[in-house]
Amino acid sequence: MSADNSRSTTRTEGKNSQNSSRIIDDATLSYRVAYGALAVRTEPSPLSARDLQRINGVMRPYTLQFDLVKNIDQVRIQIVESDSGEVTRQMPSEAMLRVAAHREELSAQIIDQIA
Repeated sequence: MSADNSRSTTRTEGKNSQNSSRIIDDATLSYRVAYGALAVRTEPSPLSARDLQRINGVMRPYTLQFDLVKNIDQVRIQIVESDSGEVTRQMPSEAMLRVAAHREELSAQIIDQIA
């Protein structure tokens, strides 16, 4: 076998091994995605100065408020209009806070019954 033939064979084998490992990786990825076992890490896209100016312009009339909902020990975040004081958005929502409070009440009742 000439030196040129051995080099081309090695290159072909290298490509085949890369392709087969790619197939294994794709199969593993598909399995993990299907069963929710994959946490995808993505790098945030870089923001330009213009992007930041636009974001700040949109958020200027709003303030963020953080507080602790005591009966469930959870942080509530509210986006509030600065001028009117109206809550525009809230995380978690009032409905979710009621569900969490009710869950805490039920847990306390179950513990009392067991004890």
